[in-house]
Amino acid sequence: MQMELNKENIINQIITNNYASTTIEYGDGKIKATLRTLPVGDQLAIEEAMGDLKDKSQLYILHKYSLLILARSLLEYNGKKFNVSTPKETYEFIETLPTVIVDILTKYRENFQTEVLKIITPGELENYFFPVSSSGEGLSSS
Repeated sequence: MQMELNKENIINQIITNNYASTTIEYGDGKIKATLRTLPVGDQLAIEEAMGDLKDKSQLYILHKYSLLILARSLLEYNGKKFNVSTPKETYEFIETLPTVIVDILTKYRENFQTEVLKIITPGELENYFFPVSSSGEGLSSS
């Protein structure tokens, strides 16, 4: 599940869309999905929803958290597009998938998120906005 991501493309997506996305294929192309990173508002909504689960088992909470993240991360699955503003519909769709498929999608999303975090560092963003000139000096914003 190693991903090769284009740094400039990822940074452009983050700046333009407030998230980055990737399309994955699995099982000789039988599964094709587009996943995205989460903006802060989506992450906060997930954490708020988790507050209602205090009386549930740790395993249930972990699975619920994974499903809520996937419901806000899945943009498309085998040609079926999802609207990120209606994660409930996506969640209901995900609940119909076999557990193994949900686990695969979750793992790809986690790997993608990890790779994006390696790319999107303060230093990388500074280099993107203020590239080093051919003389070796950084261009300033003033």
